[in-house]
Amino acid sequence: MRNGIRGHGSYARIPARKRGGCDDWSFDLQARLYLKAIHIEMRVVSFCRSSFARIRLQAALLLAVFAVSLAPAAATAQSVTAAYAGDWNLGAYLFRNDGKVAKYNITSQAPMKLPGSLANANLSELGPYIQQIRSAFPLGSENYYFLKTGQYLVLDASSRSLKRKGSIALDWPGLGPYAKNIVAALAWDTTGSDIIFFLQDGTFFKYSHNHKRIVTPPVPIDQWNWPGLQNHARKITAAVRWNDQWAMIFVKGNKFVWFDINNHQAAA
Repeated sequence: MRNGIRGHGSYARIPARKRGGCDDWSFDLQARLYLKAIHIEMRVVSFCRSSFARIRLQAALLLAVFAVSLAPAAATAQSVTAAYAGDWNLGAYLFRNDGKVAKYNITSQAPMKLPGSLANANLSELGPYIQQIRSAFPLGSENYYFLKTGQYLVLDASSRSLKRKGSIALDWPGLGPYAKNIVAALAWDTTGSDIIFFLQDGTFFKYSHNHKRIVTPPVPIDQWNWPGLQNHARKITAAVRWNDQWAMIFVKGNKFVWFDINNHQAAA
């Protein structure tokens, strides 16, 4: 990747669920529902004499399949607005635009906790701010939440208690002009010392928390910096480092893109 942020490492075979640059939540679920819908359609349409009735039935079945094809059992048509791997190599938290949060097992992608209240996820102290969260990321023993208001919250990773609240512009040197335009954050390494911030205008930059400065100025999310992600540059809603190699970039339309950090490319 240009501007010195490309990762390094050996190539690993792309898991079946990661094939395809822009994936849905569960291909297996989609396939089963689609086949089931066809089966129902074949049995019911035969009883419809009117061609108009058949068209309406087919459309209804298609919409029913589409409504669930882009979400796992633990997520509906709600969009993911923020995400972070709070328990490294164990669980990822996905925050939805309806104020609910789900926890997923990073290894199996299976839901550890179905979408529910913050209390159910032991994140009650985020209650007053849940609709304001724009991005989240882990940093050492703490979890950070950037808000639409230009403020940020810090929760203790173990106790989940609120440690402090502050101004991004005042406490994060260099981030002032971008504080209200950040749409997603991605921990670029397992220590969280380097963070990638995605902006709503389709650009991104790398920030060093250790050195308290922007490492690279905002540049476009294009085919050179983020191969395979360029068509979604202005559609990003959340990002999470899934494991040592893969990052999951959520985009509008309740979809996501798997990005291979080590090999610097979207899954294909």
